[in-house]
Amino acid sequence: MKLFRSTAAAVFAAGAAITIAAPAFAADEMWIEDNMPAAIEKAKAEGKDILIDFTGSDWCGWCIKLKDEVFTQSEFKQAVPDDFVLVMLDFPARKPQTDEVKAHNKEWQEKFEIRGYPTIVLTDASGEEYARTGYREGGPTPYIEHLNELREGKVKRDEALAAAENASGVDKAKHLDAAMSIEGIVVPNREEKMEMIIALDADNAAGLKEKYEQQLRELKMQNAMSEVETLARSGDVDAALAKLDELEAEYKPTGDAYQNLVGMRVSLLINSGNTDGAEKAIAEAMTKPGLTAEQRQMIAVNRINIVFPTRDNAKIREVALEVIEIAPDTDLAKQIKNFVDGLPTEDQG
Repeated sequence: MKLFRSTAAAVFAAGAAITIAAPAFAADEMWIEDNMPAAIEKAKAEGKDILIDFTGSDWCGWCIKLKDEVFTQSEFKQAVPDDFVLVMLDFPARKPQTDEVKAHNKEWQEKFEIRGYPTIVLTDASGEEYARTGYREGGPTPYIEHLNELREGKVKRDEALAAAENASGVDKAKHLDAAMSIEGIVVPNREEKMEMIIALDADNAAGLKEKYEQQLRELKMQNAMSEVETLARSGDVDAALAKLDELEAEYKPTGDAYQNLVGMRVSLLINSGNTDGAEKAIAEAMTKPGLTAEQRQMIAVNRINIVFPTRDNAKIREVALEVIEIAPDTDLAKQIKNFVDGLPTEDQG
């Protein structure tokens, strides 16, 4: 099993899901369990946003930590339900579920393109996504602050989009850019708005045409990555790798898009047993100009996945510390540090 995995971010909102006959509430009565229609109905009635916890409640370690460290804490219980309807969509290993619940949760998993657990999706009352997050260290206080920042980001996004509606030309493009540049916030119909900005700043006078041409290429590449995943699931690793090479040549990704492409390539190579090829792919990617230290660290973390099956704890620790050193202050570095601290020493066997 992989220790860490980078994936392309999914930014598409959900539509209607199948209906379950009766609302199901979690044991503490704060969480609606496995029932998005009930959550949407409640959110509309109370004028609240929705917080969706996509979780593997009885097997996912980070899901359990998030629940224990944040969701079950009194500070969270007192503050967050004022702004959010809380809903849990569970994908357990042992807990029994009806076929109806399984189908419901799978429906919403696919609509939000959930690729890992825990994933926390924030939506408006209609179920349209505006942000997503996951496990964060520090307990309830910083987590609540983080959620508040995302809600404030949604307000700023909506203000900028409203301003764009009343503007024209480059001014309209600038308002759209302001909406789309808010960190961590999803903008509906993003591709359509990118094309609009490119047309409005056709001579690149505001520097937006060039910016969004690159982003549009990367978004289209991200959408095309689904074909790679289909090939990988079918077991045709060579075809999946060839498709990745094709996408890289066509779209010339940079930054996060390049990091995600490399992450998929390395995962394919590791899973097929080609660890030498995986090491080579990582080494080549680390030399690409323009990557931030955090992006290089996200690529390098795959080295841990390569050495982990050896059970050579000394080597695993050595590689992990090298990865931490690339960007010591990132959240990923902290996760790796916790992992290293949990490794048995030679004395422990």
